[in-house]
Amino acid sequence: MDNLLLIIAVIFGVLQIILFFKIWGMTNNVAALTDKYIRSTNEELSAYFIAAKYKALGQTDKALEEIGERVEGKINSILADRAENYMRVDQMADKWENYRLKFEKVYRYLDAEMPEKYRNFDFEKLMKDVATMRQN
Repeated sequence: MDNLLLIIAVIFGVLQIILFFKIWGMTNNVAALTDKYIRSTNEELSAYFIAAKYKALGQTDKALEEIGERVEGKINSILADRAENYMRVDQMADKWENYRLKFEKVYRYLDAEMPEKYRNFDFEKLMKDVATMRQN
């Protein structure tokens, strides 16, 4: 009888240890999901707040400058995501198109047009240029 209780206790202990590590892994997944979805929403909202703040202060040029920096930062983050998540060029272009539409709203709010270099940013050409440079 004692042997049976000992075997059950050992199995129960092992299962608890496994459960502990499973739950620990799930908390890491929650952190990654939060970073992916909540942070991108906050970045988008902050672009809207920046535009509204500077427009209210009559500093549209300052707003356009800061929004331009955010657009370039977003392009850089897409390039960083490419390396980290093995994104294809068409996936990068789709992701940029989604952000571009949001940033165009901000530019329209500021009574400005999104600069051509951002509007028609070509990830395919960029990747071809990088490949060419690596070969030379």
